[in-house]
Formats: sequence, C-alpha cells, structure tokens
Amino acid sequence: MHVHLGPHQTDLGQFGSGSEQVQDWDCFLFQALLYGINGGRWEVWQEYDWYLEIQKALYYMVELSDAVTGRRCMSPLTITMKAVEKKTSLHFYFHDISSGKNQTSTAIARPLNMTAAANFFGSTSRADVLLREGPEPTSKLVGREQGIYAFASQHNAVLLMVMNSAFVDGIYNGSSLSTLGRNAIFDSVREMPVVGGSGVSRLARGYALAKTFSFNLKAGVAVIEYNVSVVYF
Repeated sequence: MHVHLGPHQTDLGQFGSGSEQVQDWDCFLFQALLYGINGGRWEVWQEYDWYLEIQKALYYMVELSDAVTGRRCMSPLTITMKAVEKKTSLHFYFHDISSGKNQTSTAIARPLNMTAAANFFGSTSRADVLLREGPEPTSKLVGREQGIYAFASQHNAVLLMVMNSAFVDGIYNGSSLSTLGRNAIFDSVREMPVVGGSGVSRLARGYALAKTFSFNLKAGVAVIEYNVSVVYF
C-alpha cells in the first residue's frame, strides 16, 4: 500500500489551520485505521471474516464523512489500497433426481432419435439440484445448483455444465459460485473451472472436482461429491 502526501503537506501533522485542521482529523483517523488494517503488520487478520467487516465499516465511515462535510476524505491523503486475496475449499454433495415426483432436473430439448448413447448429443436439461453437507438425502441443505447442462459430444457421455452454486448456509449464505466446463460423467474424477462468484466470493476463480458417489439409473438418482477450491477478494 502506498501513501502519498498532498500538495500542501510536508508531513502527516500539517493539515492546515483553524477549523480546517479540526475537520480533517476524522479523515486522518479513518485513513490511519485503514492503513493499519491493510498493512503488512496485520496480515494475520486476513484469515478472519470479521476483518472484512471492520474494513467495510471503515470505508462506510469515510464515505459518510464525505457526505456530511461536502469534501473528499481522500484529500490531503491519497491511499491506494492493497486488495486482500483469500483462498477457501468447499466440500458438498450434489443430489440430482431426474425422474419421479421430486425431480430436480428436467429435459428441455431432446434429439428425435435417442436409441443409442451417442444420439443423446444435443439433449439439454435445466437443473435446480439440492446441495447437501453429506451423501445422505436427509443431510443438511447447504445450497442449490441451478443452471443448464447439455450433452456436448457425439462420441462420449460428456456434458457442458453452465451452473451456479447458490449457498444458503453459514458465511456463504446468499453468495454463489459459477461453473462453466466439460463434465465427462463416466470419468472417475472430473475437473471443471470456477469462473466467477457473487457475494462473499465476488471475483472468484478456481476449480471444482466432481466424483460420482452413487448412481441409480432405474430411480434416476445421482449423488456427486464436489471438492471446490477458489480464491477471491
């Protein structure tokens, strides 16, 4: 992080005189706190979620001071903040039901001839699949996988996945991750890129590893284990 002195300042103690000097002390205080939080000395805070909340609160106070005083709090100090990149790993199970009363995915387009596996090419489904903490159907709900997947190969069982993982539990409640990639469903482990996110995981990037836990073709039920690693700001 860089701190630049303003054109009328030679050190941090010179803020002008009289009422101007008093008015600038709120800016100085907020900026000093932000400098401390974003500086290397407090990097250990970056591992805690309340660190981000404190940082957001300080930014809000700076904006509020600007609105009340009618001046820019970034003058006479101009501070360039260093973004804090966080890394996290998520583990959950994808519970898909493609037939029966409680379907979580349904076909929206199918080829005319589906007598052979290769002829599934082009078949497209929409999904609103439950994400649970464990493989059991009664385990805790942590989110929903919503989007579209389609058979994208004329030769193998390969899906194009366009999905959003919308979380409803813990610190990620209200946040989401977006996955766009190739899913060769009969491979033991499939890797797909995470291309974005929202909420807590805004600007996320990373990868998701999918592994089939169980698959009942007759019942149309598939349980897929997901291990997701992402970095975000």
